[in-house]
Amino acid sequence: MDSTALVPLRRVAFGLAFVFAGLALFVIGMSAEIFVGTFVSEPHPRLVLGLASVPLLGGLIHLFGQVFCLWVPVESEARGMAVTALALNILSKAVRAAGVFLLAFPLPDWDARVLVGGLIAGGQILSVLSSFFFLFFLRRLSTYIGFGDGVSRAEQVLFFWGALIFLVLLSTGGVYLLHTLVQGPRVWDLLAAPGLLLIPALLELLLVLATLVVMLITFVKYCNLLTSVRETILRQLDIWATEQKGKRPGLSPS
Repeated sequence: MDSTALVPLRRVAFGLAFVFAGLALFVIGMSAEIFVGTFVSEPHPRLVLGLASVPLLGGLIHLFGQVFCLWVPVESEARGMAVTALALNILSKAVRAAGVFLLAFPLPDWDARVLVGGLIAGGQILSVLSSFFFLFFLRRLSTYIGFGDGVSRAEQVLFFWGALIFLVLLSTGGVYLLHTLVQGPRVWDLLAAPGLLLIPALLELLLVLATLVVMLITFVKYCNLLTSVRETILRQLDIWATEQKGKRPGLSPS
């Protein structure tokens, strides 16, 4: 790595700090929403609005941090992934915002469900793709700065991220199916499932809890990856500054 690349990498390290903060807010907000939606039968509207604003704010902070990652040196071969991740992130927010905007129009029930549901689901898919590209960006960045442990950590996060997506899809489909059979408004109501439905209901509850556990593990590993890559960049900057200071000529004797 050329020493001249360390100056733009300072901006990347700055951006990673905001990505970390945004990710933390997003995960905390989403976890709280899942918990309230699972165990609270009739949450207060202000509580719902407040919980919804937390991941929204986290997403915007995360997006702000990704912008600074565009300063990654070209020779790292990671800028294309950073650009793709940022573009998909912006597009996902625009698509979901369009879905929410359509709620203000008096569309037929079927059209509203299809359009709004499709746009929100499409926005989620774009967000997931953005996260994958950003993880590949971190993997390539780790290789560039000579942080071998960061490469393996990025691969671990990719594995857990894929497992989390699978569990979310599986648990969401199971909850929808069981709610159709049991007619219960919340996952907690599945415990009142009659007869043989009680066993799959209990399994579904365990699946939801397993999803939350994997989400927590993924979050911790992702945060460790972000902080370790950022600290490695800052360490490289300190070494470079020390070397530059040592190259300055001293005072010559008169």
